[in-house]
Amino acid sequence: MKPLLVVAHVDDPDLTVLGDVVRDHGVPIRIVRPFRGDVLPAPDEAAAVICLGGKESADDPHDYLLRERDFLRTAAAGDVPTLGICLGSQLLALALGGTAVRGSDRAEVGFVDVTACGAGLDHPVDFTGTRFSFHWDTFQLPPDVTVLARSRDFVQAFAFRSAIGVQYHPESSVDGIAGLMAGEPDKVRAAGADHDEIRYKAPEFADPSRDHLADLVEHLLAPALCPSPGAGHEH
Repeated sequence: MKPLLVVAHVDDPDLTVLGDVVRDHGVPIRIVRPFRGDVLPAPDEAAAVICLGGKESADDPHDYLLRERDFLRTAAAGDVPTLGICLGSQLLALALGGTAVRGSDRAEVGFVDVTACGAGLDHPVDFTGTRFSFHWDTFQLPPDVTVLARSRDFVQAFAFRSAIGVQYHPESSVDGIAGLMAGEPDKVRAAGADHDEIRYKAPEFADPSRDHLADLVEHLLAPALCPSPGAGHEH
């Protein structure tokens, strides 16, 4: 079986929850770190792609980010199931012809209420819920991209063909949330967020977040887990 390809922007990404969810389906995970010089494979070598978050801005002029944007553009055009998370969603938006918005003064740090809208109301994945968010940058979407969910201040989920972008972090574990905030305390304070309150709330939302990630992953992997009749047979 083709692997689930995870594009990471740190050496040790938080894969505790994602690993458990994917293991339930028996799909191997392959991690690539382009910032370390890892070569991105052809998108169709993966059952699905997940592009994770990171400290970079999506329009930073790093060669590896440009390669990631080209990769995501090719994946979307080829209908390879793709999920962009936070920075990954911003890279996906740029790859599809949108623009990056740096350093919004409406930063989201902590748990935010997300509500499905438009096509998101009939989507197989339920996007409505309380989600952990940690971002300043955002995006402006091109007109042919479908908005699936919003919070008070931001588009939170969008779709283009088989690709989905989410601004929040469904993959973050309780320990991952604590580590993320501890690693950037200045940003937490600048956003007016309460570090202790977020850590206190994290266990409350752990199970709903895992369930939401499981739904997203099952949606992504559905073509690989349930191939069309006759797929893989010689004629």
